[in-house]
Amino acid sequence: MRYGFAWLDAFAPLADNAIETTSYALPHRLSQLGVPEGLAIALFAAIFAIVYVVLAREAWRGRLRLALASVALLACAPYITPWYLAWVVPLAAIEEDKLARGLALAFTAYLLPQTIPV
Repeated sequence: MRYGFAWLDAFAPLADNAIETTSYALPHRLSQLGVPEGLAIALFAAIFAIVYVVLAREAWRGRLRLALASVALLACAPYITPWYLAWVVPLAAIEEDKLARGLALAFTAYLLPQTIPV
């Protein structure tokens, strides 16, 4: 109450960053194939929602798959940098989820050229 609605101004920089994409983001790669960028982002947002519903159902049944959830977030994000792997790799390392480990390794290999200057 003290600040009124001024605290909402903190979301403006986040919204500005959400519009940006990086060349290694999978939605951007899809737009390079001719799909309009907005449609590519919407498609990955839909995939993200579906994966999270499935993972939420599994969590409800007692099987948490946090590494796979973070891989899905990484795969669907329109803005991706190599340090985002810090979300995925530790979770994949401690969980007994071979799919998440394989996908974390694949994303690490995929983002490796972005970290090494040519």
